[in-house]
Amino acid sequence: GGSGGSSSDNGATQQAQGEGQQQEASNSGAGAGAKTQEEAFETSELILYKARVLEEGKQFAKAIDLLLAKDGRILDKLGAQEALARMYLKSDQAGKAEEIYRTLLDRNPENSRYHDGLFQALGLIPASALETTSNVNQAMKKNYFLDLLTTSIGASRER
Repeated sequence: GGSGGSSSDNGATQQAQGEGQQQEASNSGAGAGAKTQEEAFETSELILYKARVLEEGKQFAKAIDLLLAKDGRILDKLGAQEALARMYLKSDQAGKAEEIYRTLLDRNPENSRYHDGLFQALGLIPASALETTSNVNQAMKKNYFLDLLTTSIGASRER
């Protein structure tokens, strides 16, 4: 019975040594292959975040260059494509934006943002119209719920 316990101890020791070697390999810069999935995910998210910050700073060319240069390290391919399409639109590269929006629509034809983007890329609607429509829709929803709330409060007071 005692040998069973020692063999499992040996297995645990070997596993710990293996993990230590893996850790050393990733610390010594052995290359991207040594990265864990978590590190790859974090790197990917950081790239997308940096692109978003550049986009908000209206540095579209830099953001596009970043996404294209780091494409192989981005795990969220859909998010990257959406970001590229938006930035191509904002940097007056409608042809490239149209191409991406058509690809996105092939994947998900029910996404209204993709339709809006394509319409913008084709010059059918200006960006300002989308913002106005969005604001009007939000205002209408607020008024609807306000009316609903006042009506239900009024009805409860009449009882």
